[in-house]
Amino acid sequence: MSVARPRWAGPADNAALIALNRACPMAGALTLCFDRHPDYFALSRLQGAGAEVLVVDGPGRLDGAAAVAALPAVYVEGAPREVFYACDLRVHPQARGGRVLKRLYDALTDHGVHARGWDLGVTAVMGGNAAMRPVLAGKGGVLHYHPLGLLHNHLLFGPLRRPRAGHLRLRRATPADVDAMVALWNRLQCERQFAPVWTPAWLRGWLGLVADRPGAPGVGPEAYWLAFEGDALVGFALAWDQRALKRLVLVDEPGWLPPVRAAWGLGARALGRPPLPRPGEAVPYVVVTHLCTGDVAVAGALLQAAWGDARAAGALYLSVMFDARDPLAAAVRGWLRAAVPIAPFAMDPLGRWDGEALARRLVYFDVGLV
Repeated sequence: MSVARPRWAGPADNAALIALNRACPMAGALTLCFDRHPDYFALSRLQGAGAEVLVVDGPGRLDGAAAVAALPAVYVEGAPREVFYACDLRVHPQARGGRVLKRLYDALTDHGVHARGWDLGVTAVMGGNAAMRPVLAGKGGVLHYHPLGLLHNHLLFGPLRRPRAGHLRLRRATPADVDAMVALWNRLQCERQFAPVWTPAWLRGWLGLVADRPGAPGVGPEAYWLAFEGDALVGFALAWDQRALKRLVLVDEPGWLPPVRAAWGLGARALGRPPLPRPGEAVPYVVVTHLCTGDVAVAGALLQAAWGDARAAGALYLSVMFDARDPLAAAVRGWLRAAVPIAPFAMDPLGRWDGEALARRLVYFDVGLV
C-alpha cells in the first residue's frame, strides 16, 4: 500500500493531531496518553524556536506525525551552539509496520535537518519503547543515534520526611530576579549537554514580562521558587501546572486498579489528597523543571516548596527529571516515589560526532516540553 507524501502541518490539522495523540497511548502498568486539547500547537510553540510538525495523511485520519524544532543556543561540550530537537513522533496503530515511519524520517532529514545545515540534534525515547529499537540501531538508513546514558523521570507522591534546610531562605521570584537567575543558570548548567543558554531577554519573554508577547502558559515569576544563603541566590526551580498545555489521561482500567482506588480513597479525603482518576479522567500533577543548583540540600528544599504548590493545585504527584548519574538526584531520597526510565540520544545526521565523548557529561532534558 502506498504512503502519502509527508507535508508540514498547519492550524487546520489541529483536531487530527489531537486525535492521533489520543490513538497512541503509552502502555505500561497503566495505559496513559497526553491529551493536547484544545490547541495541539500550544506546546509546539514552546519547543525550541517553535516546532514544525510534519504529518502523513491516512484514510480519514493522520497516519503519522513528527516534529522538529531549532534550539538556537544550547551547551554542547561546554560551548553554545545551535542544534535541533526531534520530538512528538507518533504513528497510528493501524499504520504501523509499513513505511510511514521511514517517510517521516526521510522528510525530516531532507527538508528539515539538511535544509537548515544542522549536524547535531537531541531526542529522548521512553524506556520499553520496542518500536524504536530498529530505528535507534540505524535500520533503514535513518539518522545516526548516539546513546547519552539514562534519565529518570521521578514521580514524587509525597515526602516521607522533611529535610533540614534551616540555613536557607526560600521565596517566590519577582521580575527583579531575572538577571540573577540567568547568571546562576549559565554558570551551573554550562557543563550539561544540551542545556539551553539563557539570556535576560529570553527569560523575560518566557515569564510573560514583555509587552504584546505571551509567556509560557501557566508560568510567571511567582511559579519559580528561589533559594538564598544569606543574600546569595543558590538555586531555583519552576513548579509548573501544565493543564493549559496538556493533560495526562488514564485510558484503561486494569483489574488491580479499582481496589487500589478504593483503599486510597479511605485516607485521601482526610489527608487532603485528590482521588485516583477513572478511565477518561486526567491524572493531576505538577512538573518541576529548570531546577538549578549545585547543592543537594538546596534541591531538596526546592522540591519541598514545589510540593506545597502541588498540594494546593490538587496534584497527585510532582514530576522531576534527573540524569541517573546526577548527584542532585539524591534529593528525591526520602520521598514516596516511582521512576520512569527515559533514554536520551544525540542525533548525528552527517556522522560527524563522537558518541562516547558526548555521553561523558551529564545530560539536560526538559520533561515539561515533552
